[in-house]
Amino acid sequence: MPLLAKTYALHFGLEYLTQRFSEHEGEDMREIETLAAGLKAYSTWFTTATIQECREACGGKGYLAENRFAALKADTEIFTTFEGDNTVLMQLVAKGVLTSFKNQFHEEGTWGLLRFLGGRIGTAISELNPIIIRNTDRQHLLSSDFQ
Repeated sequence: MPLLAKTYALHFGLEYLTQRFSEHEGEDMREIETLAAGLKAYSTWFTTATIQECREACGGKGYLAENRFAALKADTEIFTTFEGDNTVLMQLVAKGVLTSFKNQFHEEGTWGLLRFLGGRIGTAISELNPIIIRNTDRQHLLSSDFQ
């Protein structure tokens, strides 16, 4: 996915997080914290990688002080460690996802697990079908089933 498209996706993800936080109820705070941790880690890694790619696209001119890549890189690389190290935050996300799965499967029992596995298997099989993968007509791309 191009960097600009990822930037827009990240922007909308952060807006969603802000909305969820402003409307939160006590019981979903753990889920919001997990979402915030994942978005923080991803956004800081993405920012660092984007600045590097932009600098490389400029070739030798990317090292000139007037292009400010060095200053931007120095400012943004620290974001991966302060306010929570990204590695620790991603471990928090993994714990949150696994806890969510555990709770979901515990509540729904064996049938919930089978339903989940059936959905995953169905998705994996449909992705092997080249007709489904290459379906790029407007109606399909805008359908809620595809998104």
